[in-house]
Amino acid sequence: MIKKRMLRAAAMALLAMLLMTSSASALTLRYPQRGSNVTSLQNALTQLGYYTGVIDGIYGKGTRASVKTFQAENGLADDGVAGPATLEKIAELTGIHIGDMPSTGDPGTDTPAAGSGLFGGVYTTIQYGMEGERVRMLQQALDALGFDVGKVDGDFGSATYLAVKAFQKHQGLTVDGKAGKLTLTRLESFFDENGNCTSGPIVTTPPVQEQGPSYGMPTRTLRFGMAGEDVRYTQQRLAELKYFTQAANGQFDSVTLTAVKAFQSKNALSVDGAVGPKTIAALFSDDAIAADETTSQPPAEDSTPTPTPAPTDEVVLYRTLRYGNSGEDVAFMQRRLIELGYLAGEADGQFGTNTLAAVKAFQKANGLTADGVAGTMTYGVLLSDAAIRAEQTPAPLPPEEEDTTDPNGIPERNLSQGDSGNDVKSVQTRLIALGFLSGTADGQYGSGTAAAMKAFQQMNSLTADGEGNPSTYAKLYSDDALNSTGVKQGQSVPAYTNLRTGATGPMVIRLQQALVKLNYRLTVTGTYDDATYEAVRSFQAINSLSVDGVAGKNTQSLLYSGSAKAFPTGGSSGIYGSMGYVAPPAKSQIQLLHWADELKTTLGHNQAFLVYDPATDISWSLTIIARGRHCDVEPSTKADTAAMHAAFGYKETWTPKPVYVRLPDGRWTVATTHNVAHGVNPIPNNDFEGQNCVHFLRDMSETEQNDPDYGVTNQKALRKFWKELTGQDIPYK
Repeated sequence: MIKKRMLRAAAMALLAMLLMTSSASALTLRYPQRGSNVTSLQNALTQLGYYTGVIDGIYGKGTRASVKTFQAENGLADDGVAGPATLEKIAELTGIHIGDMPSTGDPGTDTPAAGSGLFGGVYTTIQYGMEGERVRMLQQALDALGFDVGKVDGDFGSATYLAVKAFQKHQGLTVDGKAGKLTLTRLESFFDENGNCTSGPIVTTPPVQEQGPSYGMPTRTLRFGMAGEDVRYTQQRLAELKYFTQAANGQFDSVTLTAVKAFQSKNALSVDGAVGPKTIAALFSDDAIAADETTSQPPAEDSTPTPTPAPTDEVVLYRTLRYGNSGEDVAFMQRRLIELGYLAGEADGQFGTNTLAAVKAFQKANGLTADGVAGTMTYGVLLSDAAIRAEQTPAPLPPEEEDTTDPNGIPERNLSQGDSGNDVKSVQTRLIALGFLSGTADGQYGSGTAAAMKAFQQMNSLTADGEGNPSTYAKLYSDDALNSTGVKQGQSVPAYTNLRTGATGPMVIRLQQALVKLNYRLTVTGTYDDATYEAVRSFQAINSLSVDGVAGKNTQSLLYSGSAKAFPTGGSSGIYGSMGYVAPPAKSQIQLLHWADELKTTLGHNQAFLVYDPATDISWSLTIIARGRHCDVEPSTKADTAAMHAAFGYKETWTPKPVYVRLPDGRWTVATTHNVAHGVNPIPNNDFEGQNCVHFLRDMSETEQNDPDYGVTNQKALRKFWKELTGQDIPYK
């Protein structure tokens, strides 16, 4: 049973918050509000790829900037204020209804009313991915009624989702896992006005939950090429419904794409292969139609072109086939060529030289362009009753009698640095078309061509040695080749999706390759590992972005723009942090900047600045975690921690070290710092278990009043440093 005082206090606090921040007619969120509504907003913007910061329920500058970008790209007034029009558009795109906006299928308005029940008369939908006090109250109520929510923590995860579904099923409600008005009012009926459970648990044993694996629900739109836990959840659910037969690996690959399209077709959804809000809602509902179920609903119209009809007992040819391809569709084409007398032997599914000669012969006999590439026009004739058979035309030359030098532009020899010729030019032309090589095809296999070939091999899961060989050619000249953006030719590049530690797949490879090209220190592995996390933080610091180690929209768009700053190398010092080698500033560049008047309001959370120690010629990056009377920071990466400790002679000390600081806007100033870890530790995996501090110039009178000990010590050290540097005294003030 829920404790009376705990529940009443939570309900009153929630009601007070809602009465202050919302109205019966509309909700508006703006800087600097905070609370569960802001959390929901941040979740929605993250799903859409606009917000890459920490989901903390605080409407800060990052949230405001994300809202402005969303508004500008969706035809709304870009004022950074999330008003009714903005929230309505977000709900339309994500299915996330924020605050007091009515949710789909829940009648009535959500006007808070004192004493009107467990949820204070506020019945906005509570759903997967949300956080806050309303989620906690929902969990407490379900727990009191005997439904297993796991931990009562205010986080609507998979356990809460399954508990809501179990309650809905028990009560004969629509089973969708979303706590809307009908679900919340039914839940309230089991409690009195004081929050006491009036009927005791309505289930005495944990309810039988979903059969098969338990999973959460995606909170973002999933597309081909993406990766993550939410992709794995989707694969598990598709497997349960018998659309997906492989192991759930969290990779949105072609097999997953096929399964999604099959589900969408069976469930009368738009067949686009994207797992958006409507597909998510249908897929994770109890009404989802399994692959082996019969249905009278007509399948939805697929957006892909309808191929030429084939015999019903055979596969359908969807893709263009050319030399080097393999698969059942190749075998099917071979069987038809054998039937028509153009190909001898068996259909082995391998598009080799014999198949190439047969296709060319068929095309020539039937008045088609004899290029050996089987596309839509070739299929149309090949599968028709009007196809001309081989015996009706002069027999084609056998493959060994044809000119097989460079067939269809495909090299017949292994290529490496130093080689030259038309086959090298063919490889270069293909690499240029796929975006791995810039410039022109000159027929010289130099270091640039080798690097481009290696990048292609990495992207396409081949042995990455930078050399040309048959297995590489087979992929390079096929329609299945992934280009430099991680997709097949002709496909659109997916919208930016947040990449973070643990992600895998082509999008990660593309990210890693771009970072390596700019000299950031990591190895292309296809997995977002610790080295990638550090390299991304380094890239963000050098390019004055928010330093969080997550490759979101802002980070990726700059990285691929061609104007991003590379990792600086060279110089006399071999010790430097994630911002690379930095030459010391000239004395004329160094300004005396005041913390409260000139710096505090211009520096933001998660921004990074560079610290240069003139005594050792060592530099490192520090990321801002708080701004009070001085600046609380942490080393941005492991490399920064190592460089900082080297500058301090590998001894932890509170003794202030005078340093130069290069701010994100490029200005140089002076400060003091130490290297002792203490307090909070918000940055993981940087080998520094806590925070440290940077002291900029403050008025001495203010410092003596507020920080008479360590603050004064730092101000004295800073003033002494400035005197030695310029010969000038800093006024006492």
